[in-house]
Amino acid sequence: MPFLMMKTNMPLDNAMASELMTHGTNVVARVTGKPKSYIMVTISGNEHLMMGGTIDPCAYVEMKSIGLPDEQIKPLSAELTKMLMAKLHLPANRVYIEFAAVPGKYWGYNGSTF
Repeated sequence: MPFLMMKTNMPLDNAMASELMTHGTNVVARVTGKPKSYIMVTISGNEHLMMGGTIDPCAYVEMKSIGLPDEQIKPLSAELTKMLMAKLHLPANRVYIEFAAVPGKYWGYNGSTF
């Protein structure tokens, strides 16, 4: 049920995209305690993104999950930002992350909802 979407204006080859998705899955699983089998991750490179009036390298991330407790948000923000800094060499102040706790009745899976 956790969904991590990452967008960056930097170019990504398939190997880097796969590495970021794997690392993102591991971060979300570790911090939320949710099984990897329920985590979905996507990443897009070469996006048309502008932050602060410049097209310098940046990223926009959305992290949505059923029952996302407030105490997990700061650790997720820190770990995901750290990942993007290490893998894409993005400055921390060029990463925005939106968090959303979604009620289970609004999350479809396997022909039903949670």
